[in-house]
Amino acid sequence: MSDRGRGRLFAAGVVAGAATTLLLTTKEGRGLCRKLAGSVRRSPSPDGLVEVESVAWEDAEDADVRSEALRRKIEETRRRLREQVGLPPEE
Repeated sequence: MSDRGRGRLFAAGVVAGAATTLLLTTKEGRGLCRKLAGSVRRSPSPDGLVEVESVAWEDAEDADVRSEALRRKIEETRRRLREQVGLPPEE
């Protein structure tokens, strides 16, 4: 094998190793691997996709409600702490 061929093979190995590392070490990469592995095993039925989508929308709505409640709680805690420390209320 020529030096040029070895260099290309080495570069391909570096790229493959970097891609594998990203897929296996990052949260998004692990999710993608699970998603790809799930799609290889079986294809979901159209009814299953509709159910998954509706559950995802419900989860998103619940997350919005929870995040709004958390924001209110943070603001209330901030207000109480400012009172306790003796700082004027925020405007």
